[in-house]
Amino acid sequence: MRRIGMRLVIAVSIIMLAQACVSTGGSDGVRRDPDLILADELANYSTMMLGDAIRQLRPRWMNVRGSAMGSAVPVIMDGGVPQDWMVLEAIRPNEVHSVRYHNPGDATMRWGTGFPNGLIEVSTLRGRGGG
Repeated sequence: MRRIGMRLVIAVSIIMLAQACVSTGGSDGVRRDPDLILADELANYSTMMLGDAIRQLRPRWMNVRGSAMGSAVPVIMDGGVPQDWMVLEAIRPNEVHSVRYHNPGDATMRWGTGFPNGLIEVSTLRGRGGG
Protein backbone atom coordinates (compact mmCIF):
# COMPACT_ATOMS: atom_id res chain seq x y z
CA MET A 1 0.00 0.00 0.00
CA ARG A 2 2.81 2.32 0.86
CA ARG A 3 4.45 1.81 -2.55
CA ILE A 4 1.23 2.66 -4.36
CA GLY A 5 0.86 5.85 -2.35
CA MET A 6 4.46 6.86 -3.08
CA ARG A 7 4.03 6.13 -6.79
CA LEU A 8 0.85 8.19 -6.86
CA VAL A 9 2.62 11.14 -5.21
CA ILE A 10 5.48 10.89 -7.72
CA ALA A 11 3.08 10.66 -10.68
CA VAL A 12 1.09 13.68 -9.51
CA SER A 13 4.31 15.62 -8.94
CA ILE A 14 5.52 14.86 -12.46
CA ILE A 15 2.19 15.93 -13.96
CA MET A 16 2.21 19.19 -11.98
CA LEU A 17 5.80 19.89 -12.99
CA ALA A 18 4.99 19.25 -16.65
CA GLN A 19 2.01 21.62 -16.46
CA ALA A 20 4.16 24.32 -14.88
CA CYS A 21 6.66 24.05 -17.72
CA VAL A 22 4.07 24.50 -20.46
CA SER A 23 4.15 27.99 -21.97
CA THR A 24 1.00 29.69 -23.09
CA GLY A 25 2.99 31.84 -25.56
CA GLY A 26 0.99 34.48 -27.36
CA SER A 27 -2.72 34.59 -27.97
CA ASP A 28 -2.31 31.98 -30.73
CA GLY A 29 -0.74 29.49 -28.30
CA VAL A 30 2.63 29.54 -30.11
CA ARG A 31 5.75 30.20 -28.10
CA ARG A 32 7.68 33.01 -29.77
CA ASP A 33 11.41 33.74 -29.71
CA PRO A 34 11.75 36.95 -27.65
CA ASP A 35 14.55 38.15 -29.96
CA LEU A 36 12.95 37.32 -33.31
CA ILE A 37 9.86 38.48 -35.20
CA LEU A 38 8.97 36.62 -38.39
CA ALA A 39 6.71 37.68 -41.26
CA ASP A 40 3.80 35.55 -40.05
CA GLU A 41 3.77 37.41 -36.73
CA LEU A 42 3.92 40.77 -38.55
CA ALA A 43 0.96 39.88 -40.78
CA ASN A 44 -1.52 41.27 -38.23
CA TYR A 45 0.25 44.64 -38.26
CA SER A 46 0.28 45.39 -42.00
CA THR A 47 -1.63 48.68 -41.59
CA MET A 48 1.10 50.29 -39.47
CA MET A 49 4.77 51.00 -39.96
CA LEU A 50 7.40 48.48 -38.85
CA GLY A 51 8.60 50.62 -35.93
CA ASP A 52 5.08 50.67 -34.46
CA ALA A 53 4.67 46.93 -34.99
CA ILE A 54 7.93 46.25 -33.13
CA ARG A 55 6.83 48.53 -30.27
CA GLN A 56 3.62 46.47 -30.01
CA LEU A 57 5.21 43.03 -30.33
CA ARG A 58 8.52 43.43 -28.46
CA PRO A 59 8.43 46.64 -26.39
CA ARG A 60 11.51 45.62 -24.37
CA TRP A 61 13.67 46.06 -27.47
CA MET A 62 13.23 49.82 -27.06
CA ASN A 63 14.06 49.99 -23.34
CA VAL A 64 17.20 52.06 -23.81
CA ARG A 65 19.65 52.98 -21.10
CA GLY A 66 19.89 56.67 -20.35
CA SER A 67 18.10 59.39 -22.24
CA ALA A 68 20.94 61.07 -24.12
CA MET A 69 20.62 61.77 -27.82
CA GLY A 70 21.75 58.84 -29.91
CA SER A 71 20.75 56.32 -27.26
CA ALA A 72 18.13 54.67 -29.48
CA VAL A 73 18.68 51.16 -30.77
CA PRO A 74 20.38 51.28 -34.20
CA VAL A 75 19.03 49.26 -37.13
CA ILE A 76 20.76 47.29 -39.87
CA MET A 77 18.66 46.68 -42.99
CA ASP A 78 19.56 43.72 -45.23
CA GLY A 79 23.14 43.53 -43.99
CA GLY A 80 23.92 47.20 -44.61
CA VAL A 81 25.41 49.72 -42.24
CA PRO A 82 23.83 50.72 -38.92
CA GLN A 83 21.16 53.41 -39.28
CA ASP A 84 18.90 55.39 -36.99
CA TRP A 85 15.75 53.76 -35.64
CA MET A 86 13.67 56.11 -37.80
CA VAL A 87 14.39 53.96 -40.86
CA LEU A 88 11.72 51.60 -39.45
CA GLU A 89 9.11 54.34 -39.86
CA ALA A 90 9.49 54.12 -43.65
CA ILE A 91 8.83 50.40 -44.11
CA ARG A 92 5.66 48.33 -43.85
CA PRO A 93 5.61 45.02 -41.96
CA ASN A 94 4.41 43.16 -45.07
CA GLU A 95 7.76 44.01 -46.74
CA VAL A 96 9.74 42.22 -44.01
CA HIS A 97 10.93 38.63 -43.79
CA SER A 98 12.30 38.85 -40.23
CA VAL A 99 13.42 41.24 -37.50
CA ARG A 100 15.98 40.17 -34.90
CA TYR A 101 17.15 41.95 -31.77
CA HIS A 102 20.79 41.49 -30.80
CA ASN A 103 21.66 42.35 -27.20
CA PRO A 104 24.67 44.65 -26.59
CA GLY A 105 27.11 41.76 -26.16
CA ASP A 106 26.01 39.97 -29.33
CA ALA A 107 25.96 43.20 -31.34
CA THR A 108 29.48 44.09 -30.16
CA MET A 109 30.84 40.65 -31.07
CA ARG A 110 29.27 40.78 -34.51
CA TRP A 111 29.55 44.47 -35.51
CA GLY A 112 32.09 45.96 -33.10
CA THR A 113 31.68 48.52 -30.34
CA GLY A 114 29.11 51.28 -30.18
CA PHE A 115 25.91 49.34 -29.46
CA PRO A 116 25.24 49.92 -25.74
CA ASN A 117 21.50 49.26 -26.27
CA GLY A 118 21.86 46.41 -28.72
CA LEU A 119 20.93 46.41 -32.38
CA ILE A 120 17.94 45.49 -34.53
CA GLU A 121 18.61 43.55 -37.72
CA VAL A 122 15.91 43.64 -40.42
CA SER A 123 15.75 41.26 -43.35
CA THR A 124 13.32 42.50 -46.01
CA LEU A 125 11.73 40.44 -48.74
CA ARG A 126 13.47 42.67 -51.28
CA GLY A 127 16.85 41.98 -49.68
CA ARG A 128 16.16 38.25 -49.82
CA GLY A 129 15.17 38.41 -53.49
CA GLY A 130 11.47 38.08 -52.69
CA GLY A 131 10.12 41.30 -54.05
